Amino acid sequence: MQPTYINWTRFAHRSPNTKIVLSLGGATFDAIWSGLNDSKIESISQAVKTALDAKYPAYSGNFARSDEFLGYVTIHGIDLDVELGGQAFSASMTDSVAKLIKRLKEVLPADKLITMATFSVAADPAGACTVPGSAHCGEIIPLME
Repeated sequence: MQPTYINWTRFAHRSPNTKIVLSLGGATFDAIWSGLNDSKIESISQAVKTALDAKYPAYSGNFARSDEFLGYVTIHGIDLDVELGGQAFSASMTDSVAKLIKRLKEVLPADKLITMATFSVAADPAGACTVPGSAHCGEIIPLME
């Protein structure tokens, strides 16, 4: 089994009060945000629901041996890592991300987390940006509203 799987499932089992979230997007995979349409929003929402509904077996060792089985763990939510590198969000992209968030709220159980990571200045009002000249000042205010 992959070390990353072993590590997060073992950690989740041993730390039941820690929330485990799946990250979606990020600077490396930013194309997901510019290509959102209704079909992709539905596909992503259903895939996230499936991943968050699943129970993942945890093991104390590096193999899936029955004598090392600890139990099952789950993923507690989704983190939308909304970044576009040096470019700002367009109005249509902001609308699409808002639709995705709304759809995730509809398909996920109420106990699942939905968080969003973005640039630190993205919630700064455009006229009071803490990094003057940044392309990201104020870009997520409509999402927060």
